[in-house]
Amino acid sequence: MAENLAELLALAERVEAAAGPDRELDAAVAVAISPEPTARVIWWKGERRFLNAGPGRNPMAGALGKGTQLGWIFQLFRPTHSLDAAMALVPEGNWPEGSLGTHKDQRSSIEIHAPDAFDPIGTGWAATPALALTAAALRARAATLTNDGGDNG
Repeated sequence: MAENLAELLALAERVEAAAGPDRELDAAVAVAISPEPTARVIWWKGERRFLNAGPGRNPMAGALGKGTQLGWIFQLFRPTHSLDAAMALVPEGNWPEGSLGTHKDQRSSIEIHAPDAFDPIGTGWAATPALALTAAALRARAATLTNDGGDNG
């Protein structure tokens, strides 16, 4: 499994700190949740880049090549841009609740709950609803790893 606890929690912090949608974060999220890829193609600052996403590697480091083709990550999966894409990160059977931009500082907050649970397993507080949901979903996935005996980092 590509996901690990420390990576998901650190990525959730980065998502919450973002001021708005961010393609670099979209790529980091996609690589973090993908099944053990050897390489992924993404659109990065006007170039096609191949990212080595092996265990223990920073997924945003080490471009192996350049080109002109648009990769799948930004074409299909943009959780920091879209609530629909961010919902795809929520572990199956879990449910979100929250307030979208209604706080005094206009930030959104989201909680992810396990089935039949009142206490949240993941929370997000961010500048946009999509960012808050993405952060909460990453934390919920991390909680799922610890509860299911997955790779804890």
